[in-house]
Amino acid sequence: MRGHHHALLLAALLSVGGAAASDPAGGDAAQALHQSRRTLATALRHNDFQQPLWLESREREGELSGDVHALLPYPFAALRASLAQAAQWCELLMLQINIKHCAPAPDVLALHFGPRHALPLTSTLRLNLDYQVPSDSPHYLRIEMKAANGPLGTRQYRILLEAVPTENGQSFVHFSYAYGYGLPARLAMQAYLSLAGRGKIGFSQIPTREGVPSRPVEGLRGAIERNTMRHYLALGAYMDSLSAPAAARTEQRLAAWFDATERYALQLHELEREDYLSMKRRELRLQP
Repeated sequence: MRGHHHALLLAALLSVGGAAASDPAGGDAAQALHQSRRTLATALRHNDFQQPLWLESREREGELSGDVHALLPYPFAALRASLAQAAQWCELLMLQINIKHCAPAPDVLALHFGPRHALPLTSTLRLNLDYQVPSDSPHYLRIEMKAANGPLGTRQYRILLEAVPTENGQSFVHFSYAYGYGLPARLAMQAYLSLAGRGKIGFSQIPTREGVPSRPVEGLRGAIERNTMRHYLALGAYMDSLSAPAAARTEQRLAAWFDATERYALQLHELEREDYLSMKRRELRLQP
């Protein structure tokens, strides 16, 4: 049972992740992101997500990463104003099922992770993410959250969000998420996938081979695709809630995030609606 508990804790921890991406200078990075939008123009218009979104993942030796590129219907100035502070990211990240507590400081996010009903906080894992905004200009936004080491043999966490304005008043964003792991973490994650995570799939398709039809990715790649998509959907739910009265925003974003994930229930369904809402209301009462 102890090994199964560790596997569940690790699965919860790896629901935050980070991205191993290059760090070009602001002007070059903005141009690179605009070039990505041009390259992905067809994929953003024609995909299975029914929205202008492209998702991909990679599994290398000891590292997993997932990336979303998407057009968002928010003015770039509003995106900048809504995402540049650590406390704003706590509100966004707390939508996730496995994130139980988030304490912001100017340069750090202290996150607690656990399985669905992991309270009190002494039964969770803690990860401190260094919070940085390397670029915040009218032409390019870049936000990074990093941790060199984490519990249970995990390492190199990084969340990256970068965005640029588009000609039609929207924003084009790149959200990237990755982590590294050693053998103990890999074994624990594989144990989770063989038990509670059995049968779960991602969004990408393994290409057709001769005599073998295409099929969705599974395993570790499937897990990081699911978590990357959950974070991306949280971004949309958070931004949409800002148009509501302040007192109504939390309930609106919780409901919106759950409904957004249910559009991809085959990959993302974990809890029934009322179970999710009651769990999050309880956790949010502990927030600073």
